[in-house]
Amino acid sequence: MSWSFGEVRALSIKAARGAGMPWGLAEEAGFAVVWLEELGAPGVQALAIYLSEIGEYTADTCPIAIGSRISDSGSRSNIFPRKAYQPIFFAPFLSSVLGSASVELRWSNCAYTLNSVGFGGVQVEHVLSNGVHLCEMRENILTTLSTHKKTRVTEDRKEPIQLLESFAKKTYAPATEESRTRGAGAGLSDND
Repeated sequence: MSWSFGEVRALSIKAARGAGMPWGLAEEAGFAVVWLEELGAPGVQALAIYLSEIGEYTADTCPIAIGSRISDSGSRSNIFPRKAYQPIFFAPFLSSVLGSASVELRWSNCAYTLNSVGFGGVQVEHVLSNGVHLCEMRENILTTLSTHKKTRVTEDRKEPIQLLESFAKKTYAPATEESRTRGAGAGLSDND
């Protein structure tokens, strides 16, 4: 089984909303997950871990909120060092303001190089993290990154997809007797 990027984006938005993220940031989460997945990074897993850890959404350590501020301002100055969950989420937002520059982001035992088209030098097992990490940025790294874009999210993401589905369910309205009668399903009469 695999999922289209449209399906993953919609699910990510619902899951983020289910975890208490405001609508705008939930949409940014959907964008970030797909951007990462297209480049082969574990965006689905990163969001699943992040939503499982946060308990309650706060903007101070949310990499999606921080990333949104970076892309909205069009500048990366005075942002780093910064403490955040899942610093891999900085990548999609930083890439939009880098132009032809490249930077290196590091936290814990991870470092990756990022430019406007992708990132490299990162091992997947080191990208995902638990808890809050201090992320630092070093500018003016001269590198050429190759990009090999994926077209779908594959079976290896099944468990984190299921976790996102459990968060998404929190956004669904509970069924009532009236909705059963008037809405989906046949209700009291089946006139087919």
